[in-house]
Amino acid sequence: MCHAIQEHIDEHDIGPDDLLFPNWMFAYHRPTPPAEQEDELPPLVSNSGAVYEHGTKGARYSLKCDCAKCKAYAADYQRAWRRKRAAEQRDQGGKRVDTWRRDGTEFLSTQVWNRFWENARAAVGLPEGFTPYNARHTGISWAIAKGVDLQKVRQRAGHGNLTVTSRYAAILDEHDTTLADALEEIFDS
Repeated sequence: MCHAIQEHIDEHDIGPDDLLFPNWMFAYHRPTPPAEQEDELPPLVSNSGAVYEHGTKGARYSLKCDCAKCKAYAADYQRAWRRKRAAEQRDQGGKRVDTWRRDGTEFLSTQVWNRFWENARAAVGLPEGFTPYNARHTGISWAIAKGVDLQKVRQRAGHGNLTVTSRYAAILDEHDTTLADALEEIFDS
C-alpha cells in the first residue's frame, strides 16, 4: 500500500503541502438513464392513497417526481409565478411586493435568530453562555419574587398549570440561605 501511494505521489508530482488526492480525481459522472417513454409512465400513488398523474403539481411537489414531464410542469409553474409577481410589482409602481405574512406566523430561521440574539446579548453585556432560555427563567423568577400574581405569570409564560410555574417561586427564595452558606463555607476553606 505504501509503495502504491509513493508511486502516486511521484507520478503526480505532489508536494508536502499538496492534497494527496485532489478534487478532480473524485469527479464522478452518473450515467444518463435511458429516455423514458412518457406515455407509458404509471400514475403515482402517495402513502395516503392519492393518485397523481405525471405533469401535475401533486406529482412534482408532493411526490418529488423527477421525470421530464413533471420537470417541465414545474418550470412552467415557476415561470408563471414569476410573471405574476413581476406584474404585481408593476401594478404597485415598481415598489417591492410585500412578502411578509401578517397573520402572526412569521418565523425566523435559527441562524437569523442566533445572529439577532448574539448582537443583543453582546450590546447589553451579558455573559457569552447566557441564552434566551436563561432570560425566560430569570424573568419568570423575578416576576414571582416581585409578587406578581402566580396565575398571571403562568398565563404569560404559557405554562399549562400552576405547578410548573410554582417551581420558579423556590428559585429566588431569599429566606432559605442554606445554599449561600454552603458556598461561603467552601470558598472560605
